[in-house]
Amino acid sequence: MAALWDRLDCLAMARQGCRTCFGSGMAGRLWTDPCHCVLRAVFRACLREAARRSARRNGSFARVSLDPDATRSRRTIYALRDQDFVADFSLAARRALGPESKEYLIFKLHFLQGKDWKECSAASGLDRGEHFHAIYRIEARLGRAFAELRPYRLWPVDEYFSRVEGDRRTPAELLKRRVPAALPYPLRLAA
Repeated sequence: MAALWDRLDCLAMARQGCRTCFGSGMAGRLWTDPCHCVLRAVFRACLREAARRSARRNGSFARVSLDPDATRSRRTIYALRDQDFVADFSLAARRALGPESKEYLIFKLHFLQGKDWKECSAASGLDRGEHFHAIYRIEARLGRAFAELRPYRLWPVDEYFSRVEGDRRTPAELLKRRVPAALPYPLRLAA
């Protein structure tokens, strides 16, 4: 999905010292795909937000928001956005990695349970180097999955929490500004 990834978004998320994209954020054939450093940054932003929302939930009451109904009626529904984001994060990761795969086991142990590499390596049977290479692959794979998830993406996170029903624009479409063909008033130059 090359049309989904805007060059400005990738440039903002790119790592400056990346040896693949050289800080541009775009890689692949014809420089149309996002670089792995961008995909890992997308994953880490979603992980940071899920951890923040999960920590907020512990020890406090759940925040309820009123959202418009999806049936386009004038009714509003109650939503638990914090819990929804954490659930969508874990379920999208499970779906993208496969529930019985070794990658999902590493994801669950390392990212969700916070185990160090020694405990993860003992459970998965990988040595230290293979374990960290698997972590980088998981981050890139889930970063792409979170950004290309349809109809409601997890990234950008602020769009997830402020999404209006029916707004399914891509990041490139959101950045485009509409320029009128002609001015609505005559332009007079000072003499």
